[in-house]
Amino acid sequence: MTTTTTTTTPQLYPTKNDLPGQRAERLYPTLTPAQLARITAHGRPRHVERGEVLVQAGEQTARLFVVVAGRLDVIRPAAAEQVVVSFRPGMFTGEATMLSGRPGLAQIRAGADGEVIEVARDDLLALIQTDGELSAIFMRAFILRRV
Repeated sequence: MTTTTTTTTPQLYPTKNDLPGQRAERLYPTLTPAQLARITAHGRPRHVERGEVLVQAGEQTARLFVVVAGRLDVIRPAAAEQVVVSFRPGMFTGEATMLSGRPGLAQIRAGADGEVIEVARDDLLALIQTDGELSAIFMRAFILRRV
């Protein structure tokens, strides 16, 4: 009799497909056009090209990225790269590293040509203090993504 042992590498955090509907939407929310407009006022538009690295694994960054067009991929650092989660238009990433002050566990890279809104830490903190709706969305995602 032959036995096969399978090992799996733990994920940094679950992908959207691994979660039930409402939890996935809270973990990876898609912002409305009105919410995007409010964030845009606090950040700067940035064109990104496919393959461009916005944040390296191990880097401590003070930037949040909101996808306007294209796609951002979170990549697990390993011998064989693995996309952990992809962020599409209306979604955001980078808040956990920015708010916690800890180095990031993964690389953030443009998976397609597109545009993001880059929001600096101080601008995000000002937005969180003045916009209750966006504050709740960002803080909920931050808490759920760190668990």
